[in-house]
Amino acid sequence: MKYKIPEPFIALTSTRYGGVSQGPYKSNNMSHIVNDRPLSVSHNREQLAKEVFIPLAQWVFVKQCHSDKIKKVTQKDGGKGAFSFEGGIPNVDALYTFDSNLMLAFMHADCVPVLIYDETTNLIAAIHAGWQGTLQEITRKSVQFILDNEDVDPKNLKVIIGPCLSFDSCQLDPKSVPYPYELNENIQLDESNMLKLDVAQMNINQCLDCGIPQVNITRYDKDTFSNPNDFFSFQRDGTTGRHITAIGRAETT
Repeated sequence: MKYKIPEPFIALTSTRYGGVSQGPYKSNNMSHIVNDRPLSVSHNREQLAKEVFIPLAQWVFVKQCHSDKIKKVTQKDGGKGAFSFEGGIPNVDALYTFDSNLMLAFMHADCVPVLIYDETTNLIAAIHAGWQGTLQEITRKSVQFILDNEDVDPKNLKVIIGPCLSFDSCQLDPKSVPYPYELNENIQLDESNMLKLDVAQMNINQCLDCGIPQVNITRYDKDTFSNPNDFFSFQRDGTTGRHITAIGRAETT
């Protein structure tokens, strides 16, 4: 699914439609680390790259690890992680750049995809915010890092929150959560004493905390758990494929 944003910016999240798979996913898996045939994954990624007219060799992936770190990348990083998980940018879960003809990308199932662009400076950023990253405030830290290190006005930043696990579908064992948290309207215990997080809203709040106006934030309120035809979900299936979410700026010279 392509998000409706101004050209020449491009933003997307792949769905389960199309693609090939030799694993148990029967659809458009984009991950090299979930027991799928490498050639199938590469085919699916190449097809996605063709749809946006930016070659896969100009895509940059994080070697995601549920961190709270962001890194600036440039054209010289093109292709990192595009053909193998091990080749991704290590020790970070977010990327940003001002360069054109790069796609910043990561894989996810239930995690929150956060994409940012700025028509004034041509900034683009991609943030992989699972529940771990959300509790570590990766979105707030990433945006603040950009504001501290680049000439960017938060009032010009536009944010896309893509499909992810909903508040109602989230269920975590509190004993498995190694990060501090306080119960509030977005973090609650259900009747079974399982922890529920409204991860999408928590990331929106982190954007607001950095001065990004609410009107600049678009939330695609689609629950990965309750839409099995469209989306993979680790919470639902355990063993599952992964989507790609990516953002770029395609400009001809």
